[in-house]
Amino acid sequence: MTSWEHARTVCQSEGGDLVTILNESVNSFLYEKIKTKNPADAFWVGLKYKGNRGGFFWLDYISQASFFAWGPNQPNRGAQANCISINYYDRIESWRNNDCRKRSKFICEKFADCIGGTYQGMLCPKSCSPNCKGDGHSAKCDPRTGDCFLDCNDGYKGALCTEDNMALTVTEVQAHIGQETRQGMI
Repeated sequence: MTSWEHARTVCQSEGGDLVTILNESVNSFLYEKIKTKNPADAFWVGLKYKGNRGGFFWLDYISQASFFAWGPNQPNRGAQANCISINYYDRIESWRNNDCRKRSKFICEKFADCIGGTYQGMLCPKSCSPNCKGDGHSAKCDPRTGDCFLDCNDGYKGALCTEDNMALTVTEVQAHIGQETRQGMI
């Protein structure tokens, strides 16, 4: 059992990170695994409250959580209760926010080694487009989908930042030139 920060360090040292729970399917899968454990055990996951950012964010601190499975009276607003754990107390699946220094068990996730795009039926992690904006400190895209977190660099658009935003059709160029000519600019 360890703090949230140390749990994350352990996961990263093994080539993974604390688990990210993006939907009910992943949540149910994890509860099937932990409900056979001691009901008092809590397990750190990769979600943290960032008050200065106004909500709960996944590990990259860019992706704001949109799926939650809070337990009764959760989340509480304790001053140090910024890290999220899950447990199966009283046969109730519940997420709780706790002091990040609390000693708990933890769940890591790691992408499988990939050959040819899939591994045992799982998708391999996606690469970030070089056109994704980054802040220099965090991942630039979701490894599950390849979607860019922050936005696209100038000249690109779309979730994957692969669409050329600068391409003008011949008609658009002609219309632009025609407009400038009428205004006496050419």
